[in-house]
Amino acid sequence: MDEFPVGSTAHFAVYAHCGVEFTRIDGATWRTTRRDDGSGNPPKGWPQSIRGTLRRTASDRAVFTSTEIPVRLVFTPASHAQYFCD
Repeated sequence: MDEFPVGSTAHFAVYAHCGVEFTRIDGATWRTTRRDDGSGNPPKGWPQSIRGTLRRTASDRAVFTSTEIPVRLVFTPASHAQYFCD
């Protein structure tokens, strides 16, 4: 998602194939507290692609909510993070 300024809200999907930890916002890597089943998969009952709403609350904070999962995900920039998922 590009050009997503502070105060913006948009439909968004978080991919959970390898667990939930990273996403891309404005072409950059962002990170949330890792959530998985202990084996690198999404938590039990979570879809592989979680559809919801992303709200940019600050230049360094974005909040994702969805009726498909029981928690909200708070993302912060993680420009030096590298992640891989097969």
